[in-house]
Amino acid sequence: MAFVLTIAGATNSGKTTLTKFIVSKAKEKGVKVISLSQDDYYFQKEMIKQVQSIEYENTLYWNYDEVEALDIQLLIKDVEEAKLQADLVIVEGNMLTEIASLMELSDKTIFATLSKDVCHQRRLKRDDYDPPDLIGYFEQIVWPQYLKIEELAKSVKDKIDFVSGDDINYEQLPSYATNIYNSLKLNVIRITDQKLDHDMHVNLVISPSCGAISTFIGTTRDTFKNKRVIDLEYECYTDMARKQLYNVCFETRKLYPSLHCIAISHRTNIVPITEASVVIATSSPHREHAIAGTSFAIDYLKETVPIWKKEKYADGSASWKQNCCQQKGT
Repeated sequence: MAFVLTIAGATNSGKTTLTKFIVSKAKEKGVKVISLSQDDYYFQKEMIKQVQSIEYENTLYWNYDEVEALDIQLLIKDVEEAKLQADLVIVEGNMLTEIASLMELSDKTIFATLSKDVCHQRRLKRDDYDPPDLIGYFEQIVWPQYLKIEELAKSVKDKIDFVSGDDINYEQLPSYATNIYNSLKLNVIRITDQKLDHDMHVNLVISPSCGAISTFIGTTRDTFKNKRVIDLEYECYTDMARKQLYNVCFETRKLYPSLHCIAISHRTNIVPITEASVVIATSSPHREHAIAGTSFAIDYLKETVPIWKKEKYADGSASWKQNCCQQKGT
């Protein structure tokens, strides 16, 4: 399943802009990424609670800064669906750390803090709030709610990375986004009928923190037991095979936890002689785990992933086979 990155914290702390930079970096690397914004999950205005202003007698606030204003069920549904479609899912919004079900799905959470003065000044410059902030809304609703969220986040600080939004300006965001992206331990799975590209897999797993990349390429050979092979034809149930390929990544990481990124692609349909049917790439700070992890991954793939191949021979005959190690167990 896809890696889920949650970006939460103070309003106007740069979450949306940071998300855009990370999305751009992921796409540049060839990673399939889906971003979801908390702002798209507010209930209709008539369902939002109104709060009487303490200071201004004739003023009512629409309280969009409490988690009850969000359609959490729809948000979680969309995150779970996105995990099936992408390699990386990014969810951004100021109240996300209050949503326990989202935190359970999240692999990494970043929380951006802000000082009160900086937060207020940035919010005053915004002209895209609907409804716009009424006088006193920041002091009575926005800031107290942020302090509550920050306190909750700090209670589980071992699971959350904090960053000071006061210390990062717009010019620094691209560099900071790159650093965040490079920290993500992604599992990238592809099942395709197109020709596989070794260099693409290297690009998917390479990271500044890693001193080793190990790759395996399985190609079609031209003979089998003294019979000349014309080509191979692969078939699979894509959803089932994809699920099992993610399990290959999971089991590989259990044995070799220092692995950073894993990319596995398997080709379907016809694969001519010398062309690749499977490519695996892993990255790690040191070569031992990268080499061992790649070796384990191809062996475990052969044992568990339901993919069948048809060997077609020069004499006109053909033979359907499961992955070879599956056959040994039957």
